[in-house]
Amino acid sequence: MSIKLKLIALSLFTILVVIISPWLDFSAAGSAEIQQMIIYELRIPRVLFAFTAGCGLALCGMVFQAMFRNPLATPFTLGVASGASLGAAISVTRNAKDTQREWGVRKGEPIGVAVTIRGNDAVVLLKRLLEAKGNSVNGRSFDNFGNYSFGINEHIDIPGVKYDPQIGILGLGISVTLTRPGYSIRKRSKHKASVGKSHIITNQEAKDYLTKEYGVTIV
Repeated sequence: MSIKLKLIALSLFTILVVIISPWLDFSAAGSAEIQQMIIYELRIPRVLFAFTAGCGLALCGMVFQAMFRNPLATPFTLGVASGASLGAAISVTRNAKDTQREWGVRKGEPIGVAVTIRGNDAVVLLKRLLEAKGNSVNGRSFDNFGNYSFGINEHIDIPGVKYDPQIGILGLGISVTLTRPGYSIRKRSKHKASVGKSHIITNQEAKDYLTKEYGVTIV
């Protein structure tokens, strides 16, 4: 038994033709049946699912704000976001922008992944990552908006992580964002609003938080 893979290009014109063909009685030719299967069984269901999920999220946000009668209400208000943090890790691949022959990397080849972690999972992971740095934090790594970044050269420095020959040695870049409840009003797609200076976590507040909660030393 063998399996053959084939790439099928679907232009915008082809998609429109396939969609309107049942009403205009276009004759099927070539790979028209395969194109119809891709569009009707794969593409359209995914688009409808994304549309339904977006409507559901918008409805949930409206319910939160109507229930509390506060436009700043978010899922963090009731701890819903923290309770769902286990499934809130969103992975996004990073592709090489240029070819690096010395490293054997081709342009467009996946070379990394970006992961967003929130809630209690982020707290537990951050403790381990800070231990890998000796609980020492560079004070110049903080900005003026509650963000802090640092790097780990070898992932095996993280407590509990063992060397795997199949993986090798990987480096990590970590960015930590600290915000107060309601800060998301600045980034949401509809009815955006500015956030007052008193609501923004300052450079010193971020340092004090890490020192108190994680026992780190600012150097």
